[in-house]
Amino acid sequence: MKKVVDIMVDIESAGKKVTAPLLSIGARVFDTKACSLDAPFFAAITPESSFKSGIAEADTIQWWLKQSKEAQDNAWNNPDAVHIYQALNEFGNFIRLQATYRNAPVRLWGNAARFDLGILAYQYDKALIKTPCSFRFEMCYRTLKNCYKSWPMGKSKELNPELWAQLDGGEELRHTALYDANIQALHAISIAHAFSIDSL
Repeated sequence: MKKVVDIMVDIESAGKKVTAPLLSIGARVFDTKACSLDAPFFAAITPESSFKSGIAEADTIQWWLKQSKEAQDNAWNNPDAVHIYQALNEFGNFIRLQATYRNAPVRLWGNAARFDLGILAYQYDKALIKTPCSFRFEMCYRTLKNCYKSWPMGKSKELNPELWAQLDGGEELRHTALYDANIQALHAISIAHAFSIDSL
């Protein structure tokens, strides 16, 4: 198979529909052959600009109130938050940089693709910014893990501790975009390694 750059993407939002306000974008380059994580990306978005670009859903807001303080602060009170247009442009630049530096096309993975990548695509269209990756290179982590249910994330952590040693932070960071992108990327690597998959 032709060389590609795999990037796991996770977003945090204030809704589940494609029109949901985008709160943060996390992404991690990962390499299934090298069993390693590579370049990270994270952008928190100001709630003011986010809510002008999407429609919040009450049940998701209620769900956020039940999450850890770390997750809430990361999404809603991040001192480094930027305007949504800036976040979208920075993420696009990150993807193009990875493609250029590695001289290979980028594949974006989402959980599921239509959620993370669908919300991102809607926000790019709404902002009149070109989507940085073709739909032809969108991949679904949810489908991958469902195809290999015999190798869940918990089992992977237990049997591949050296792989998971690359992870920064603990469970208190769940539902922060970069942390979730990291654990999803590590799980994808673990599946490929456990089942001797040369290329996902």
